[in-house]
Amino acid sequence: MLRIFSKEMKLFFADRRALLLTFLLPIALISLFALAFGGAGRSDEARPYLLPVSDLDSTSESQRVITQLDAEKSLTVVQFPLNEGTEAVKKGSEPALLILHKGFSDSIEKGAAAPIELLIDEAKEAEVGLLQQALYSKLFSITGSTGMKEKVLSKIEREYAHLDSATLNNIRRQVEENFGSSDLSAGDDGTPGMKVTKL
Repeated sequence: MLRIFSKEMKLFFADRRALLLTFLLPIALISLFALAFGGAGRSDEARPYLLPVSDLDSTSESQRVITQLDAEKSLTVVQFPLNEGTEAVKKGSEPALLILHKGFSDSIEKGAAAPIELLIDEAKEAEVGLLQQALYSKLFSITGSTGMKEKVLSKIEREYAHLDSATLNNIRRQVEENFGSSDLSAGDDGTPGMKVTKL
C-alpha cells in the first residue's frame, strides 16, 4: 500500500498541470474573491460625506462656519448657488443641501438661534440621517460657543461699565481666550435651530 502511494505521489509531482490545478488555481481564485468581496486593499477610513452648502448670508461669520465644517475629516463642503443646489436635491443627484439664510451672522452675534435649513431628498432620508446628527453637533459647537461668548461679553459691558478700560479689556481678553480654547455648549439660546425640509 505504501509503495503504491509513493509511486502515485511521484507521478503527481512530476505532472506540472496537476500541480497547477491542485494548488495554484484555488489560491488565485481565493485571492481574487477576497479582493472583490472582502475589501482587501481598501483603506479603513470612511470616505468623507459630500455636503453641498448655499451661503445666503455671505458674511465673514458664515464663511468661517463653512470653513470649520470643511475642516472636519468626515465632510467635504462644496458651495452651490441656492437654485442649483435645490434642483440637485429635487433631481436626486445630491441627497441634501445645507442653507445658511440671511441674518445668520446677526443671529449668532445676538446669541439667538441661527437661521439654518437642511433640504433633503425624501427618498434618501435614511442616508442623510447620519449626516444630520453630525451636523447638529458640529454646528452647535461652532455657533453655540460664539453665541454664548457674545452674550457674556454684552453682559459684562452692561453690568461692569463702571470699571476702568484696562480692567474691562483684561476681562474681555480672558473671555475670548476661554471661548477660543474650549468647546463650550450653549443652552437653548445660540443653538443652530436647523430646520429640515423634505423635497
